Amino acid sequence: MAKAESTSLGSNVATISVDHPHPSVPSSSASVISNGTVMISSGDSARFSSPADSAIVSSEFSNSDRLSDNSRIPEDHSTKFTRFMDLFFRNVGYIITDHAKLVLTIVLIFTLFTSIKVPFTKQEDDLKTGYTPHGARSHQEVAMHEEFYSKNGSDPVQVVLFIVAKDNGTLTRSHHLNETVKVLDHIGHNFFMPNHGNTSNGQSFYEFCTDFCEFNEPLRHFRNGFVIQSNPDYALLQPNDLFDSRINLSFPFMSVLGRELDLSPLFFGVRKFPNDDAQRHAHLTTNIEHLPLIVLQYRADKPKYATKEDVQAWERTIERYFHL
Repeated sequence: MAKAESTSLGSNVATISVDHPHPSVPSSSASVISNGTVMISSGDSARFSSPADSAIVSSEFSNSDRLSDNSRIPEDHSTKFTRFMDLFFRNVGYIITDHAKLVLTIVLIFTLFTSIKVPFTKQEDDLKTGYTPHGARSHQEVAMHEEFYSKNGSDPVQVVLFIVAKDNGTLTRSHHLNETVKVLDHIGHNFFMPNHGNTSNGQSFYEFCTDFCEFNEPLRHFRNGFVIQSNPDYALLQPNDLFDSRINLSFPFMSVLGRELDLSPLFFGVRKFPNDDAQRHAHLTTNIEHLPLIVLQYRADKPKYATKEDVQAWERTIERYFHL
């Protein structure tokens, strides 16, 4: 049986439907558009044919694929909880829609009230392990480091200073070595470890340090020997020698009265004279031609009275002093 229908597009589109009486034969329909395109549908598929191209689209949609504003969860699949949540959120939506400005004002006031504490909250962060995944090997390495440098099982105190010349020249000059030793002593004597935030009864580094108080002492001996040997009246015991046998300023191991001191933990980027003649021509009793960097290290066990915050305050006081 065939039936002709006219669509809302007027004369531009004509639809022809064909119903087959036999249930096993799907129904067919054809649509003719004014530009020559014909759509023929049979069953679940439709085909567009035109001089240019063709496409296959679906011609049937079930009612379950269409959304409705009044759609609800089927009663046979819903529970008391889902029905309650459906009713609750539906009513909340009605309230927000009817009182949008009031709800927005309440939310903003609540957010502001709960955020007031943020600027006054003390920020704490652990840069050592705070960003390391759990179980990483670095946790074990840090634990061994702390165990080695601490007798009391607490974090060791460690401050490292990098000293360079302002003119980017060598530090093996009497004035620069003297200033470096002044920095060394100034930190050791004039910065006190706070005692629960109070520096009046605190201790200086040389007072609370234990095993590594003399870590930087090779620098002091090198400065003393360099100043002595830079004196115009100074002369080697043997004029043809490069070093003084009493104070030998060679790198990496210098010696003072036969006692060797290692300079490699303190001097970095050292460039030595290429040969003995170059050293004699420079009139120096050290084989260091250029020294760009000296590193001072302050290591000690944390005092028993000091807290973690006290150690941080002591370290930051030193940092601010030399950066201002």
